[in-house]
Amino acid sequence: MEINQTNEKVLIDIVKPSNKSWLLLLKSFWRTIWVFILILVFLGSLIPLFIEQFWFSSVFAIIVWFILIFLIAWFINFKIQKMQLDAIEYRFYNDRLEYVDGFLIKNKKSILYDRITDISQSQKILERFFDLWTLYIETAWHSSWLPMSYMENSEQLFEKINNLVKKNK
Repeated sequence: MEINQTNEKVLIDIVKPSNKSWLLLLKSFWRTIWVFILILVFLGSLIPLFIEQFWFSSVFAIIVWFILIFLIAWFINFKIQKMQLDAIEYRFYNDRLEYVDGFLIKNKKSILYDRITDISQSQKILERFFDLWTLYIETAWHSSWLPMSYMENSEQLFEKINNLVKKNK
């Protein structure tokens, strides 16, 4: 991890979030449940009309249709989250950290190491099961921060960022 002294932007490392499918399945399951509940609440008055128009003759057929629609929505939600997570990169340069996300919306954020004021870690309940962490990089500029979610080897990453910040101050 050598820093070039000529003010050139030198790539040191690229880090990607962990892409553990079980975590994404669980996370997308809960999101799908909430979306499904919201849809049922807003479209609840249309359900009796839907039942009269189609061939639903039993409660069992209605339940099967709802389960089928839920599973399709869950699969779509899971695939979208997986593609989103695959598109995220954290690029460590000699003088800055860049966040790049390019799945649905192209997003790029750059933070100079000398602007970083604090680095913290947290671990949510689902992350504990998979030994993943979220690192928060805070800057003094308008109290902005960059979360680095689903990171493996967070202690090494934490130390790497701390060392880069110290070298650039």
